[in-house]
Amino acid sequence: GATAIVYTQDNASWKLGFGLCAAANLVSFVVFVSGKRLYKHDKPMGSPFTSLIRVVVAATVKRKAVISSKEEDYHHEAKTSAAMPSRSFRFLNRAALKTKDGSVDNMWRLCSVQEVEDFKAILRLLPLWLAIIFVSTPMVMQTGLMVLQALVTDRGLGLHFNVPAGSLQVIVLISASTVIILNKWLVYPMYQKLTHKPLTSLQKVGIGQVLTIISMAVSAVVEAKRLKTVENEHLMSVLWLFPPLVIVGIGEAFQFPGNIELFYGEFPESLRN
Repeated sequence: GATAIVYTQDNASWKLGFGLCAAANLVSFVVFVSGKRLYKHDKPMGSPFTSLIRVVVAATVKRKAVISSKEEDYHHEAKTSAAMPSRSFRFLNRAALKTKDGSVDNMWRLCSVQEVEDFKAILRLLPLWLAIIFVSTPMVMQTGLMVLQALVTDRGLGLHFNVPAGSLQVIVLISASTVIILNKWLVYPMYQKLTHKPLTSLQKVGIGQVLTIISMAVSAVVEAKRLKTVENEHLMSVLWLFPPLVIVGIGEAFQFPGNIELFYGEFPESLRN
């Protein structure tokens, strides 16, 4: 899409480009529907978010109850691994606390310890989720603005080829794909061999965020270079836009898999897909 379609729209017509996109979507829809009989269909078991809301409601209703340190004072389901609620977010432990007012028969007044711990796990992931938003927003703006930068640069490569401005984003995909392969077969095994411990998911996310910051700084330097070149009535080569895009791709190679590993490992089983 970022190569063939963009090239078609730049050199043929936008109508043909949109027509090819529509045809590609139609083919993908037909393939999706044709495989329907092969998909696994699970019967709905209720919303996974209901138990999360129940924890908040039950803890609020029993906000004046005294938190106990005895395991038998808390409600457990048959298939749960948590015996005692953790000490983090202790006010939520009241949701699993048994009381003498008949709350055992009311699902909105009593939750299991596992349900409480699942809700706590989501609360612990909220800061990381917010950090991803703050990092992803400028990164999306960066890749988008580089298309506008490319339109006012010398995009000629060789004698007869001009780089389509919209195709620059493919550099991010190529660099990310290459680094992901290198990480799996070279970087991570070498790191584990040197430190005798694997690189954690949180460390991967941190490395990706640092690289994203570096790419923004490099983009600022490149833009200053472009403005200075324009003042001298010359066009900057489009190749100057490649380094920040490559760094963005390298950062994505660390951050995206790290986020997937971290969220999938920490999220409650009922919310995984």
